[in-house]
Amino acid sequence: NSYDATGIYSFYDLSYLRAQDVELYGQNISYKQEYYVPYIGLDLKYNLSDKWKFTSYIRGSLWAWGEAEDIHHNPSGSYTVNDNGPSYLVGATADGYDDYDDYYNDKIENMAYLSLGMALDYFLLENLIVTFSADFQKYFRETGENEAIVYYYNDDGSGSYINEYDSSGAGMSNYSYMVSLGATYIF
Repeated sequence: NSYDATGIYSFYDLSYLRAQDVELYGQNISYKQEYYVPYIGLDLKYNLSDKWKFTSYIRGSLWAWGEAEDIHHNPSGSYTVNDNGPSYLVGATADGYDDYDDYYNDKIENMAYLSLGMALDYFLLENLIVTFSADFQKYFRETGENEAIVYYYNDDGSGSYINEYDSSGAGMSNYSYMVSLGATYIF
């Protein structure tokens, strides 16, 4: 999984921002996850007739690992919201610096992994096959190492950083599924 985000999104109620004259632009978040998995599995292939073939598989592992990179880019412009309660610093920087970025690097080990799939092939002709398939993958939630680095910098390139490490401060999980219909022509 990998994406870049612009604009604003939060799990918290940010309705107070709607009343403010605030402009968020530029890249806000970059996120990337990578998973690695050695697995064992079992495949089943069965010819139902001369025209139909069924295939399925199951794969699993207790030794998957993953890495994630999460970068929070400070949006251009600084502003403070003091609306009905505590002060919120949104897009503000540390004293004496023009901008900052937060980097979070996560490493997770010994994740459980499960993958299931099936396909049904229909032979329209001897060399033309139509396939319907469904696949599911899941990496079960596990916690692991987290390194957080905050870079403070000025427009002239000068700056500093804070580095924090937590041996169990990160967590990862993922699942995906796909249903497809395809055709294969054999020359």
